[in-house]
Amino acid sequence: MNKTFHIGNLTRDPELRTTSTGKSIASFGLAIQDAKDTIFLDFEAWEKTADLVVKYKKKGEPLAVEGRLKVDSWEDKSTGQKRTKLVIVAEKVEFISGGKGGENSPSPKPAPKSQPK
Repeated sequence: MNKTFHIGNLTRDPELRTTSTGKSIASFGLAIQDAKDTIFLDFEAWEKTADLVVKYKKKGEPLAVEGRLKVDSWEDKSTGQKRTKLVIVAEKVEFISGGKGGENSPSPKPAPKSQPK
């Protein structure tokens, strides 16, 4: 089973890009805090989930994410070495209140939930 659950604050504004086939991908980071440490994790969301995260969430705001682990690999162009990076693919997101928020925060109505098709 490959399933993760995380709640944290966005470390940067989500960044949206589009694949050559027109699918939306949002990249974002979360800072997850426990009693002793803060862990920084990288996420990606696809299509409708990507669009929702980019539209409604900003740096510093909290987000709950259910997802799965994925390992990206590539060859470093400058050194020729193989590189890998662990990324969490967001399958569901839930907007939660709190965090730094402010004027750019979504309204207090229930937050949209997303699920991949």
